Amino acid sequence: MAAEAHTPRDQKTSTIGIVGGGKVGLQLLQLFSSNSLTRPVYVVDRDPLAPAIAEAHRQKIAVYTDLTEAIQANPVDYIFEVTGSAQVAEILHRQLDCSDTQIITHDMAYILIMAIDENHQKTSSMVLNDILSIKKEIESSLEAMKRTLEGIKQTTSDLRYLALNARIEAARAGEHGRGFDVVAQQVDSSAQSVRDMTAEISQVNTNIAAVLEQIEASLQKLD
Repeated sequence: MAAEAHTPRDQKTSTIGIVGGGKVGLQLLQLFSSNSLTRPVYVVDRDPLAPAIAEAHRQKIAVYTDLTEAIQANPVDYIFEVTGSAQVAEILHRQLDCSDTQIITHDMAYILIMAIDENHQKTSSMVLNDILSIKKEIESSLEAMKRTLEGIKQTTSDLRYLALNARIEAARAGEHGRGFDVVAQQVDSSAQSVRDMTAEISQVNTNIAAVLEQIEASLQKLD
């Protein structure tokens, strides 16, 4: 049995403050909100309509327009300063001079986001290539199955035609052709059963083709 992965018992959830509600702030908020080891506590920005502020409202995370108020009301483990403002950085260092809070600068936050984006793109590319390979194999198998089904259909059609001719000849033979007529009926019945099964297989192929279309739509989202 494979060993299960466990989070270390001493691993605590790190609390996060985000200073800057722009694009980078939004990306960080989304990143930390989806991670079980981090918990965004607040977002600060003077603009109440900033993207990260709107997202924080949606997630019911505290928002502030005053940096000092946010710092004093919410001690956190890390503050990500993503405004790039020297004045904001100075306020942070002054307010947190004697605290245990770690300040992550704008440059470091940007590098983090870029590294995550690059890793995501590489992973998406790998997944895309794998799915495309599987898709091609399925399409190839479907084409081969389609040709086989066409062959089966033709064969069953020929069998039914032969069975019909055999029954006609058996009827002409009268009493001597009765046994041959029974065989001809059985051939005709078997041919019909094969046709029914062929129709079912054809429907399965249609369903697989529909799944391939869904895969195609998903692949376009990965581009």
